[in-house]
Formats: sequence, structure tokens, C-alpha cells
Amino acid sequence: MKEKRIITMFITSAIALVISLVVTFGIVLTLADPVEATGLTRYAFNYKGTNDALIANADNGGLKFASDVIFTPSGSIVWKDKLNDDHFIVDAQPDSNGLFDYTTVIRYGNESYSSKLKVIPFRVKNFDEATKVFTLKITAAGDDTLKTYTFVKLFSYETGLYEDRAINTTAANLVELAMGEYADFFLVIYSDQTTNAGAGVEYGTARLNINFEIA
Repeated sequence: MKEKRIITMFITSAIALVISLVVTFGIVLTLADPVEATGLTRYAFNYKGTNDALIANADNGGLKFASDVIFTPSGSIVWKDKLNDDHFIVDAQPDSNGLFDYTTVIRYGNESYSSKLKVIPFRVKNFDEATKVFTLKITAAGDDTLKTYTFVKLFSYETGLYEDRAINTTAANLVELAMGEYADFFLVIYSDQTTNAGAGVEYGTARLNINFEIA
């Protein structure tokens, strides 16, 4: 009788272990799947046009965010993209007509990235000048250590490609637009301290206030 109880307990423990492993691997696989980036704020910079409450006038005669974007990443991340890796950090998906613009879906390569990135889709439109060369300046204020290890990728919806941009540097050319034309972009802000693992960024609490100046 005692042997039967031992066998029963063994079988029960084995079943519980299998269930636990299935749940664990299920969670891991779910986290590894691409997910839609929800809750993004999309900005439209209407130069010499009417802007909504998200946009304010900048001191240089251009436009900026009315309120800073807060960047408080939960951890460091190593950049990956489809050009040189089987996985990716973030990408954009076309709409039902196969077109891309700043309203279409953006995906994270997996769910864990959602707390490590700040994604900012935006549109720049020239309302009133024959031709206008727009510049972009990205500013950040806050935790100095986090600032040192914060990096920016600027994606163009038109080309599907990105370039590296730096924060707190002089304004750099963004796009040239004729009157009535617009261009769509999204910017990805992330922290990577792999070059100095002992940097001591206090992830989850360290904070930067990010703003744009479009002029």
C-alpha cells in the first residue's frame, strides 16, 4: 500500500513538473514573438500650418513638443535589425494597401522590448513655403549616466531605412519638402551600456526628458 502511495506521489509530481515546464516555455515563447507597439503618441509638425495641442512653437521659429517625452527604460538593449540579424528590435508594418505612413502599425521584435524603448512616430509637413529644408534637433535633460548610454535611430517610412542621430547636438538636416508635401518618420530611443557594463545606470528609475525641435 505504501509503495502505491509513493508511485502515485511520483506520478503527481512528474505531471506537475511537466505542466510547469509547459507554462514556462509558453511564456518564454510568447515574449519572443513580435508584438504590436500600442499606446504610441503620434506627432504632426505642420510648418506654417495649424498644429494640435501636442505641438508648440520653439524659440528658433520652428516647432517642438508641447510637453517633453519621458524616457525611463527598464534595461539596456543591444540593437538588432532585419538587415543583419534573424531578429529585430522594432519595425513598421504596411496598411491594407501596402503603404507605410506614421499611422501604421509599429512592432517590437518581442514583448520585453516594450519597456526598454521609446518609439516616436511623427510627420513633418510644409504648408506655406515654396521649398523648405527641415532640420531636426533632439534634446535630452535628466540623468547624466543614462544620457551617456542613450542612442537614437531615425527611421524613414519612405525608404524603410534608418540612420543614427545624437542627442544634444546641433540641428541636422532631416528632409527637403516642397509646399504641400510631407514626410513621415519614427524615432527609436534606447539605452545600450554594453561597452561599459559597470556604468551603473539605474534602470527603471533613471529618467530623461526628450524633446524635438523641427525648424
